[in-house]
Amino acid sequence: MPLNQNLKKLMSDASVSVQELSKKTGVKASAIYKIISGDIPNPGLFNILPIAEFFSISVNKLVGDESIERQPVSSPLSERYLVPIVEWDEIHKWGKNYSSKTRGKNIFTDFQPNPKTYALVVKTNNFLPIFPNDSILIIDYDGTPFHKSYVIVSSETGATTIKQALFDNDVIYLKPLTDSIPASMLQKSEQISGVVIEARIKFNNQS
Repeated sequence: MPLNQNLKKLMSDASVSVQELSKKTGVKASAIYKIISGDIPNPGLFNILPIAEFFSISVNKLVGDESIERQPVSSPLSERYLVPIVEWDEIHKWGKNYSSKTRGKNIFTDFQPNPKTYALVVKTNNFLPIFPNDSILIIDYDGTPFHKSYVIVSSETGATTIKQALFDNDVIYLKPLTDSIPASMLQKSEQISGVVIEARIKFNNQS
C-alpha cells in the first residue's frame, strides 16, 4: 500500500489521532494531514523517521517498499523518549543552548536521555565505513569518552566532525575516520561535544 494508506491503517489500529501522533513524534499536525491526504507522497526523512519509530516499524514498511502487517504499538509510550535532532553547525553552541528543545525534529529512544542528549543525521559519506550517509547518531553531550570511543569534535569556528578518541596516559588524541590521516592531540581550539552512544546505520545508503 502507498504511504498515506499505510499511515491511516497504523493510526486506526493504534487508535491514535493526528494531534496525538504529532505530540508524540514532534512532526507537525499539518504535515501529518498532508501525508494522509496524499498531498506530499514523498515526505522528508525528518517527518517519516519519527512516525516509523513510533509504530515500531521500518521506514521501508511505512512508505510501502515492504509489506506491512497489523502493527500494535506494544511499547508503553511512557517508556519512550524524544531526543532532538540538531544541525551540525549548532553543535558548538549546544552546551549552552541545549534547553531550547522547541524544535520539530526528534527521534525516539528507549532509554532515558539526559537533558543535553541530542541526535545527528550523517549527511556525507566522509565517515565511511563506520557511519554511512543517512546514519543517525545519538550523542551524550556530557558523556565521558573512553579509549577508541567515537566523539563529536567542534572547533571555535563552528566546524564539526566525528573522530575516534585515543588515550595515551592523560593525553587525548583524536583520530579521523579516514585511515590515511594520523591522529593528533586535542587542540585548545577544539572541544569534544559529546560521545556517540548509539548509531542507527543504513548500510544500503552508501552511494
